[in-house]
Amino acid sequence: GIPLERVSEIAGHTRLDTTMKLYGRLKAEKRTKLLVDF
Repeated sequence: GIPLERVSEIAGHTRLDTTMKLYGRLKAEKRTKLLVDF
């Protein structure tokens, strides 16, 4: 099978990627709100 380290590595990358996407979307939404406010 796949080594456990490899599994956690893949899972970690996926989680990080998801977090970055969520964070990027939140930042984009905040930026849009700021533009709307001004």
